[in-house]
Amino acid sequence: MKYKGLYVLALVMMLGVAAGCGKDAADDALEESKNKQVTEAVVPDNTPSETSAETATPLPTATTAPTATPVPQTYMEKNNIEVRGAGRHTYQGFIRDRENTLDKNATKIEECECLFEVWEEDNGDGTKTIYANISGIPYVYEDGDWCVSVMTGFVDIKTGKSYVPYDAECPDTTYLKQEEDDYEITVILSMQHPSEIYPYCTDRYMVVCPSDYEDAGFYLTGYNRNWDTYMERTEEWRLLNYVRHGLSDMVVFGVKEGLATMPLQEPAKEPVGGEPQTTEGYFEKNQLTVQEEGKFAYLGTVATYEINDGVINIEDAIVETKEVESEFCVTEELQGDGTKIIRGKFTFMPDIVTEGRLEGGSSLTGFVDKKTGLSYRPFALYLAEQVMLEQDGRVVPLTVACELAESEEEVTVTWTVVCPEDYEDAAFYITGNYLDKEVSQKTLGKVVPIDEVEHGESDLLFFE
Repeated sequence: MKYKGLYVLALVMMLGVAAGCGKDAADDALEESKNKQVTEAVVPDNTPSETSAETATPLPTATTAPTATPVPQTYMEKNNIEVRGAGRHTYQGFIRDRENTLDKNATKIEECECLFEVWEEDNGDGTKTIYANISGIPYVYEDGDWCVSVMTGFVDIKTGKSYVPYDAECPDTTYLKQEEDDYEITVILSMQHPSEIYPYCTDRYMVVCPSDYEDAGFYLTGYNRNWDTYMERTEEWRLLNYVRHGLSDMVVFGVKEGLATMPLQEPAKEPVGGEPQTTEGYFEKNQLTVQEEGKFAYLGTVATYEINDGVINIEDAIVETKEVESEFCVTEELQGDGTKIIRGKFTFMPDIVTEGRLEGGSSLTGFVDKKTGLSYRPFALYLAEQVMLEQDGRVVPLTVACELAESEEEVTVTWTVVCPEDYEDAAFYITGNYLDKEVSQKTLGKVVPIDEVEHGESDLLFFE
């Protein structure tokens, strides 16, 4: 089971034992207390036989045996490190510090998210294989830019020893010493980068180990873009305490804890749908026509900007409703895993620059489902975003992404949809963009009915 991903991982070990008060010590203390108890005084003959309440000898009280202090059994318990299970988790991690314009590698701490998934199978020869995905979920800024910086690794929960292979995709066999036990462990690491077809930065581990080995785990922490910090963890066992991670959290996942919360299906969003958008045949019911590939002209929008000293004045653009020419093409590619990739591309003429002025198209494009009439525009460019679309009780998992490319010859906007092979309701729309920030951002990162996409006097066309 091999994959691709981004950053690598590491491991660590230590064993701590703290002594507690045992049962024998408690019994001795109780016996000594009994020997020291005060007995009732003998009353002389010339005194009253009854003793007043004020002078009565108090009854002895029982001595409570001390409670034994639990002895930490693992490195994680000794160091108060929580061992987490499968699922989506938050942690303090590194992101780019975009305010630092002098250092492109400058980072700062921010709340980030990660995802852990794990599976296990018996090989039938005294060994088992552990499959684990440790994913950093990209941090998306308010303007749609994004980044992700993580390091991961294999770690032994009992000793705190961690390990990361030096070369990705290559089997790396090593030996773990755990008190009197020695375990032969083979680790294979592959990495998958975030892209228009994949939403995470994932390190995928395949670990082959003895069937009786029960202390496997993995870690994730922030990467501060220091290459030495990244590489010093590789190819040898290193205690978790010695994996440098600065102010970032060190998040530890246990295989046992993960298996207890699997299987995991991780939608980025809950399924969307419901009346009236889930009406079957939304396009047919509303008489919406879908065009095919080729060149086309439509009533769109054109924006004109002033250029002062080489700087384009974006804020004071003049937008006009005009006929605009464009071209659409679509491709479909089967992935062999039950999914396919659909790419719909709009091509526009490049901007026209004259003395002190720039003129160019200002279109708005997006993805739309023909059956439900639901549309979607990702918040971030060049990054797949997950959508769980509900069609009359059927949940369709999709990832949707948008890419923008500009050259002297043309401007292209490409929409990429990863979907099940039998999904046949994908379409793409184009309309004018009057550069009203409130209007254009209202639909970003949200699933909305297509009739809520505002387009003023311009046309709204659909392609498949």
